[in-house]
Amino acid sequence: MPIRNLSIKRKLTLITMCTSSIALVLSSASFLIYDLISFRRLLSQDLITQAEIIGNNSAAAMAFRDKVAATATLWALKPGETLLRGAYTPPMAIRLPITFAPAQCFAGSDSSASAKPRLPL
Repeated sequence: MPIRNLSIKRKLTLITMCTSSIALVLSSASFLIYDLISFRRLLSQDLITQAEIIGNNSAAAMAFRDKVAATATLWALKPGETLLRGAYTPPMAIRLPITFAPAQCFAGSDSSASAKPRLPL
């Protein structure tokens, strides 16, 4: 049925529905884009903050080349699920990598506090 044959009431309803639908789609798209951008920014700020905290907390372990303390400091990153690997790479000390993948680090699948990190040799 062509638009020409519709009543004025139907034409006004159709125009209102189209305008509302377009506004709803545009606002939903803008909210989605804003949410994605803000999530990425928040994630990068969180990783920067964690890196600064770990860097500040590991200064003594790096100065005295204490592997146990350095490993314990790196292991503090384990509760977050955004990191898979952590490593110290100081200029004049040995590298201390730790992998946080659950299949490699834990004997079981539980994330209990008694689980210990596994250092690759």
